Amino acid sequence: MKPKVAAFRQARLASSRGLALVAVLWMVAALALIAAALASGTRAEVGVLHGFQSDTRAEALGDAAIHVVAGRMRALAERPDRVVVEPVVVDGVEVTVRIAPASGFVDLNAAHETLLRNLVEFGGGLDGAAAERVAAGIAAWRSRDGQTLTDEDRLDGGRRTRFEVIEDVLQVPEVDFDLFDRMRDLVTTASGAPGVSPLAASPQVLMVLAAGDAGVAADIASRRDAEDPVMDLTRLNPQHLASAQTGTYRVDAFVPSPDGTARVRTAWLSLSADRRGSPWNVFDRMPARGAAGVRAAL
Repeated sequence: MKPKVAAFRQARLASSRGLALVAVLWMVAALALIAAALASGTRAEVGVLHGFQSDTRAEALGDAAIHVVAGRMRALAERPDRVVVEPVVVDGVEVTVRIAPASGFVDLNAAHETLLRNLVEFGGGLDGAAAERVAAGIAAWRSRDGQTLTDEDRLDGGRRTRFEVIEDVLQVPEVDFDLFDRMRDLVTTASGAPGVSPLAASPQVLMVLAAGDAGVAADIASRRDAEDPVMDLTRLNPQHLASAQTGTYRVDAFVPSPDGTARVRTAWLSLSADRRGSPWNVFDRMPARGAAGVRAAL
């Protein structure tokens, strides 16, 4: 009997040791998972902080470049009526600044409803029926009793009745952020014109004017950029055209990043003095964002 008891005890001891080993292995595995999760979280936090730092840097340098350009333009006898690109050095960093007259964008406050429909369809990517509904919604939001509102009609029972900044269009039913994101580089609230100047329009806005006809848009853009005196605009709806106006501009400051990419800071700029006595007025800014998509849209 004694040998059997001893063998039984040895078996129990070996089993206990095995269970302890399994428990230790499980604890080690759990600790490894916790450590991996902490490391992953730390990397994510570092990535977020790096992105925040990059955006903050781009916004600071971009704002400085925008004010430098505003000062230069304020001193000009003739202000540009088409897109101008120039370099500005800020704190040793060369920032490429693109200046585009507001007349080269579709004005959400003043554009004809047919132009708004083209904007939503050929700029926003919706089908014809959906584009017509959204265009009607934009026109209804900015009007009262069928009359387009003026600068004095900004409030109606405490509600905005004009688009002050382009983000206001998100208040229109059926305009979601995806649609807004596709249209943000094509619109303004500041030209005051029912149409668009082809001299100042980007290729994408020319596509809107040409109702999606890429050949017409490309021909106008190439002749304009080559300063060809023969620029055939007869293929565009004359109601959608306006003369170039100066005084209000969209300014895009492309700031290079140390990692070789670039961020862009965008602002809307009026060269009229503001109420605080500043010789110009930066009345809307977009947060810094990736430059690749903006370059493609412009």
